Amino acid sequence: MDAHPIAAIFPRMTDDEQAALKTDMLRRAENGLDPLEHPILVYQDLILDGRHRWAVWKELSAEGACGGFFARNRPPLERFSPSKHGTLLAWMRAKSANMVHRHIPADQKAAIFLKAVEEFPELKAAVEEIKTENADRKKSGKPLDAGDQRGNTAKQIGKLAGVSGTTVKQVKRLKVVAPDQFEEVSRGTTTAKKALVEAAQSKRFPSAIPAKSAPKQFKPGDTFYTVSPIGLSAKDCIVRQHTVAAVEAVVYVTDENQRILKTQAFTLEEAKQERKAALAKRIQALEEEIAALKDAMGREPEIASMPKQSAS
Repeated sequence: MDAHPIAAIFPRMTDDEQAALKTDMLRRAENGLDPLEHPILVYQDLILDGRHRWAVWKELSAEGACGGFFARNRPPLERFSPSKHGTLLAWMRAKSANMVHRHIPADQKAAIFLKAVEEFPELKAAVEEIKTENADRKKSGKPLDAGDQRGNTAKQIGKLAGVSGTTVKQVKRLKVVAPDQFEEVSRGTTTAKKALVEAAQSKRFPSAIPAKSAPKQFKPGDTFYTVSPIGLSAKDCIVRQHTVAAVEAVVYVTDENQRILKTQAFTLEEAKQERKAALAKRIQALEEEIAALKDAMGREPEIASMPKQSAS
């Protein structure tokens, strides 16, 4: 059997993962256990969940493994045929099997779900229904009923994807600003947080800060510039002008009697580039911190108990 298009959206097992699955199935059969803990899920005569188990069973069958056990038997199947909302319910079954059992990260789950929404009309209709209902409710000024746990649109969509609303917003934003990196997140080769930071950096700053050329040999009377380290604000990253009074082995002595390493002495253009690089690095660090805080907002808080005080 071939894989169902829904199954094909989920990332394939790595070679190592599939080898481990093969070993596990063989050992279970050798010990008299069913090789598969869960049956292969079939929808519309296609594999909805279990394409790797199906492939490994065929390999073991061709190899005559376990005295021909796999050749004599067929893998257990569960046929899934919902009467309505077929694609939506099929997605929910496939999501539970793939995302939970395989421990797929939250941002990758969200990216996979957004790809599925684009591909399957029934999923897209469910998402659009959520958006329309919430938009109409807000337009009419009608609040949610007391005890209604639906929350906002992102949170409701997140429930379909199995992630938080914050993660859905983050990945949707990445899909718009950096489609290529969105694809990498869906494959699990990068994280949404890292990809968003890199996308922001590439738009705000040059792709690479030109490397400083070989240190120039300033002479007495020449002007050079230094860049002070950045502190809490952009005002801390200052370009300062100096005049060379004397030259020593590794330092310049300025007319203010400062001793400055030659490696920290720049032309004006070099100093501007050094300042820009320092500011870009600071912004990247702040954006990573903000992304981490937003991610924490979407998670349930840890409840810490206060230490009991001993009676005095």
